[in-house]
Amino acid sequence: MTARTDQSQGVLLASGYIAGATLAGVVYSFLNLNESVTRRLVGFERWATEHNRAFDGPNADVIGLVPILVVSIFLYLVGRDWFLRKRAPSL
Repeated sequence: MTARTDQSQGVLLASGYIAGATLAGVVYSFLNLNESVTRRLVGFERWATEHNRAFDGPNADVIGLVPILVVSIFLYLVGRDWFLRKRAPSL
C-alpha cells in the first residue's frame, strides 16, 4: 500500500519541484564561477531594479508570494487527484 501512494501524481510533482530547484541552484553556482557571466547577471539585476517596480520595491515581497501560492494550490489539487488525475484505460 505504501509503494502505491509513493507513486501518486502529487508525490511525483513535489519531487520534480525539489529536483528542479536543486538543478537550478547548481547551474546558477557554475554560472557564477565565470566573471563575465557574473557581470552580465549583475547587469540584469541592475536593469530590473531600475525598470521593474515589482522587482525591488515596497511590495516586492508580497508580489513574490503570488507564484508560490499558485504552485502550492496546483500541488494541492494534483495531490488530491482533482487535477491531472490518471484515467483508467478503456477496454
